[in-house]
Amino acid sequence: MEALAFSDEGQRLFSVTTPGTQGGKLQVWDGLTGMLLQERLLPLSKETLGPVVPMSFARGGKLLAGRTLQKANVVKVWSTADGSEVITCKGHALPVYTVRFNSDGKLLATAACSPSPDALHEIKVWDIATGKALATFHGKGRVFNLAFNPPGDLLAFGGQEGTVGVIDWQSAAKGNSGVRVTLAAHQHGEVSGLVFSGDGRMLASAGLKDRTVKIWTVEHLLEGRAHHGTRLPGPISCATWPSAPTTAVWPPSAATW
Repeated sequence: MEALAFSDEGQRLFSVTTPGTQGGKLQVWDGLTGMLLQERLLPLSKETLGPVVPMSFARGGKLLAGRTLQKANVVKVWSTADGSEVITCKGHALPVYTVRFNSDGKLLATAACSPSPDALHEIKVWDIATGKALATFHGKGRVFNLAFNPPGDLLAFGGQEGTVGVIDWQSAAKGNSGVRVTLAAHQHGEVSGLVFSGDGRMLASAGLKDRTVKIWTVEHLLEGRAHHGTRLPGPISCATWPSAPTTAVWPPSAATW
């Protein structure tokens, strides 16, 4: 299972897997009975890139974005209602590692990286309505996670060697000196999860090897100061509910704000 999303009313569950050489399998389930309602194949990349997942649903499951089967540097967006192609995102020179929608599904962030340990990365923000790239950023190190804040003006990224960064991408795209902060947030290893709180004031990051979730005040993070961290056992991921400033972590010895 590569990605999951509930419909806005909670009556449908969308899932995508990459079972074989034909690409990805999009399935739609009844959220109450667990009955399979629809199933179709999409030309999604079949390559496993853990801890990264090169596909993502928009909120409500109406759209699915993913790296394509034919070209590792191309991302497509499909409608989950009928499997039709919405846009094609071309422009990356490197293989795409991860993709993420913003909260209203109007923006898509993609991160492409070279596979070597001393990798370079390229992050792009796309307009779903036009398929055009609105901003492009370059840096060092592989990127494994992306997350927009609720307003969509800040983009967080997590990568190798425990790196967490935040970009004020809208200011930079307009030619202003947009803030870009990068911190060594976790002890070595990959950042396996990133999520903003529902009010956008906090950012949680999860370290795969140090088994730590750190919760940052975004204002302090932009100034290079940590808020606090909580050490948790076992592999970790993060999730949030847009309507409330609450974050859950897995395993469920959870920290909240």
